Amino acid sequence: MDPLLPTRQLAPVVNSDSSTLPFLNGSEWIRADFHLHTRSDRTFTNDPAWNETGKEGLFAAQYVAQLKAQQVRLGAITNHNFFDTAEYKILAKLAKRESICLLPGVELSINDGGNGIHALILFDPKQWLTGEMNYIESFLTVAFENVPDQHLEETRCKLNLDQTLEKLADNRKHGRDSLIVMAHVEDRSGLWAEFSGGRIESLGKNPLFKDSVLGFQKVRTNSKTANVKQWLGNRLPCFVEGSDCKSMAEVGQAHQQSGQEKRCYLKIGEFSFAAVKFALLDYKERVKNVPPAHKRPYLESIAFTGGQLAGYTLPFNASLNTLIGVRGSGKSSMFEVIRYALGVSSDTKADPQYKDGLVKRLLGSGGKTTVRVFDPQHQKTYRIERIFGERADVYDDATNSHLPNFNLTGDVLRTLYFGQKDLVEIGSEGFSQGLIERFFGERLKPLRLKITEQYQRIRGTVRELHELDLSLQVRESLHEDLAAVEHKLAIFREHRVDEKLSRQVSFRQDLAHTRQFASSVAELAQRLDEVLGDYQGFTDKYISYTNAENAAVLAQLQALATQVQKRLTEADQQSSAFREEAQQATALAEIIDRGYEALKDDFAEVQRQIAIPSLNTSDYLTLTNRAAALTAKLQSLDATAVRQVAAVARLQGELKLLKDFWHQEFSTIKTAVQALNTRNLPIKIKLDFKANKLRFLTDLTQYMRGTGLTGTHLKKITDSYSDPLALYDDLPETQTSSELHRILSGGTLLAKFREQFLTRQEDLLVYRVPDACVLEYKGTELSQLSLGQRASGIILFLLALDGFALFMVDQPEDDLDNQSIYQEVVRELVRLKSETQFVFATHNPNIPVLGDCEQVISCRYSKNQLQPPVTGSIDSDKIRDEIVRVMEGGADAFRRRHEIYQLWKH
Repeated sequence: MDPLLPTRQLAPVVNSDSSTLPFLNGSEWIRADFHLHTRSDRTFTNDPAWNETGKEGLFAAQYVAQLKAQQVRLGAITNHNFFDTAEYKILAKLAKRESICLLPGVELSINDGGNGIHALILFDPKQWLTGEMNYIESFLTVAFENVPDQHLEETRCKLNLDQTLEKLADNRKHGRDSLIVMAHVEDRSGLWAEFSGGRIESLGKNPLFKDSVLGFQKVRTNSKTANVKQWLGNRLPCFVEGSDCKSMAEVGQAHQQSGQEKRCYLKIGEFSFAAVKFALLDYKERVKNVPPAHKRPYLESIAFTGGQLAGYTLPFNASLNTLIGVRGSGKSSMFEVIRYALGVSSDTKADPQYKDGLVKRLLGSGGKTTVRVFDPQHQKTYRIERIFGERADVYDDATNSHLPNFNLTGDVLRTLYFGQKDLVEIGSEGFSQGLIERFFGERLKPLRLKITEQYQRIRGTVRELHELDLSLQVRESLHEDLAAVEHKLAIFREHRVDEKLSRQVSFRQDLAHTRQFASSVAELAQRLDEVLGDYQGFTDKYISYTNAENAAVLAQLQALATQVQKRLTEADQQSSAFREEAQQATALAEIIDRGYEALKDDFAEVQRQIAIPSLNTSDYLTLTNRAAALTAKLQSLDATAVRQVAAVARLQGELKLLKDFWHQEFSTIKTAVQALNTRNLPIKIKLDFKANKLRFLTDLTQYMRGTGLTGTHLKKITDSYSDPLALYDDLPETQTSSELHRILSGGTLLAKFREQFLTRQEDLLVYRVPDACVLEYKGTELSQLSLGQRASGIILFLLALDGFALFMVDQPEDDLDNQSIYQEVVRELVRLKSETQFVFATHNPNIPVLGDCEQVISCRYSKNQLQPPVTGSIDSDKIRDEIVRVMEGGADAFRRRHEIYQLWKH
């Protein structure tokens, strides 16, 4: 099987029943037509070609082709007062090949009202058409007993509406289910047209009417709808559509009202009568005039190469997916593999080795996953391939082009993940801040990049200042040395030794002066080379960049980039010139040095002629050289001091910009939090800028270890200062009136604090005091609530967040009670799943059953290996059996609990 084939071709058949094939990815929205006639109906235009010998199947083929052309995938054959079994079976068989389901039915003319009442009765084919028995024919025989011209539209059966409901109820008692859709309710022979308000009101009190009549067809008038709703006790069944076709061209054709075509769509997960009935019963969630369009990207499938599921592809639905199974069935293994395959980090306090171990056991050495993610908005499919132990590779599935460094779960399929026991972290230290980071961290990426770059600049400036400080620390001792040397030289000058050795001294000074110049020019060339190296080639992309949108402006930018490139080239040439000039200066020093060597004998003769017993002329020359060197060094340090002043000013500017970035970061999150708080959510967030004093105190204590400062001192400091940047402003010894001086006055504490701060300032000056983040659930802080209440609040909060395409939670019921799951979590889940994809691993039936799960994935472990899961919607009999077996302890336990609950209700 080619792993590059589209998912819909790649995925294996999960259930052997071919009826599940159209719903490989679970429940789908399909167009339905509840009012179809065929050539067996006297009102349907008959084409003679259909009756030619050998062309018996021509009508059926054309009929199914017309349904397909109209995108009808569910239809009800409802001929007037008659059911043609042979025709239905042929149509149903051909339709099934095209993934179309046709249910058997009849448009029954009920003997009631002024013109009769037309009711579309749909039958469960598995129960009404069994073997040789045709219970539909039996029902119609009873209804039209002794009634001639049964096939005519205007012919009424002998039953009134109440009697019809009773007959169908009797059949249900014998295991033959059916449902009724009242046909064209506002037209002739329609329920609303034929019955008065009083009669409809009496129907609303009839439990058989409530149980059997699940739809009204062709509702058009709002005022009538409002009246009928009131007559029926403010309860209306589902509104559906049907073509009521009288010719082949009309089959599946939508009726029009005010120029708009009227259609209806059902969400079902299996082609069965039971699925259709359930959809009509749950019509607020499962029946729409326009099918909901899932606009966000979603996980479509995961294929396995190697490992325990080698050759298997797991399909997903764009809405709710639940991994079910008993404990130890492999739910969490499958869940973590999904997370791993997507490249989502398991960055939690839970044991990461445990989670990685689950993945390793399932995939095995060299095991590979191939994930497909579909983006509906751009009609693009992405493929993620990941071999265990290696990083994920992302591809454009259509072109097979590799997308290096593409963060799919950050840029496309934004994913929020909570693994097993991760929710236990709720209320723990830093959880609220970490939660906020998960929600809003993605939108802060550009600003966070600027902050990181600012950190690097500040650290670089701090290191530069440290080096400058080290250099300047010797300046005072150099001045002392120079003063001592000058004092000694003064003695020589008193004896006019300086005049006699002036020429020799001049040679030495000239040599030192020339060598100093050569060294400075060489250093200049080196630093220029370093700067030019940092900017090498940076103009290329600006020179080559073009775009039609701003062509004129970009042309000017290209010209500027070309000019800058030219200047860089010139600067590079200047660097070469500096190196040559440094070499020339070195050569000049060598000339001076050679001249000095040539006069060494003359200089020695002069020294011999100086006959002062207390003075050594050699000492004078040494002292002269020492004075010149000290003077040159001090001059250099003067320049260093200037650089220090500039660096201090630059650092202040960099710290100011960092503070602005931090505040901008907070403001961005604050705006998002305020938007959430304005919504009617059970969770509210309180966010205060740099107000997590407890964390500040803890971290500052670590920075000040070994200084002898007590916790009391440090607490006073953190209470008085917002962060280390504020402390830095009061650190100089000149700030004698500062709060820091007051807190640490007396003894050596202030000196020790200052020394330790300066030692750690590279870290302290980029230390961001965390914001104080408090989550409240229904007005009470989470920390004051039980774990179950906290978990409920957090999950509801998570569900309310916008922007996430995929939401993954492993076994949330571990921290929630059933009441919380149903009353709060599941209701919100049902509301949101049309726009967000959910993947839950659970052994609680409330999530898949009450959440009306579109794709259930039943996991099982056998022979020390995870078996291929059984997948499908809860409409599927097999999935319902799995839910009862896995989540209810088996059918017997399920029935027994049901009996007990019924007793408790009375």
